[in-house]
Amino acid sequence: MLPEEVVKTVLTVICIMFLVYLLVSLYFARMNSGKLTQAKDSIDRINQAIDHMKLNNLNNYSLDVLNPAKWVVFGFVGSEMKPNSCNGNNCLCICKDVREAKQLEQCSESGACLEILGLKDFMEFELGLQDGNPVGMQLKMNGTIIEVRKI
Repeated sequence: MLPEEVVKTVLTVICIMFLVYLLVSLYFARMNSGKLTQAKDSIDRINQAIDHMKLNNLNNYSLDVLNPAKWVVFGFVGSEMKPNSCNGNNCLCICKDVREAKQLEQCSESGACLEILGLKDFMEFELGLQDGNPVGMQLKMNGTIIEVRKI
């Protein structure tokens, strides 16, 4: 092979690798965008459920299927640091679980949060399927306190 042909071949391989990288990046960006939309839709459903409970003086309300699967429901209450979208108030967030110190940053940048002033601290839980059944959420209102638990 001539040196010119080697250079052309190397450049071609580099271009193909760059195009593959670009396509993979676009694919995952689109997937994450879809999951964020699902999380925001679930947050809207939770907000509507709380409004419905207040309007109709209900103590309990169950939400069956929440999405996206493999994302986690977090509660940020009390004096702990909170995502920016919580404006310093107690809030419930659905975000991708990174299991690191960067969880707060993850929820701030690419999670969906809902301010709930009377939110009681709860154990985080993962959405999706558990033992073949979809994971849902139960809301319980006791005065101005709202409790959240996995069902």
